[in-house]
Amino acid sequence: MAQRARAAEARVRQWMTPDPLTISPETSVDEARKIMFDNNFRHLPVVRDGRTLGIVSLRALSRWSFEHSK
Repeated sequence: MAQRARAAEARVRQWMTPDPLTISPETSVDEARKIMFDNNFRHLPVVRDGRTLGIVSLRALSRWSFEHSK
């Protein structure tokens, strides 16, 4: 969809989720993974006190799980 939009005319709100699910920094990897799989998400914002701290990706969770299973 983004490829079809003209960059000068595109607005983030065209693609963003209006009220996204978020997690806190204390959310476990298993819980974050479940939220992502249950909702078909590849990314999940990490928020504390209404402030976005970062975004966790499904790839990062998979990598972490693999590295910690050794």
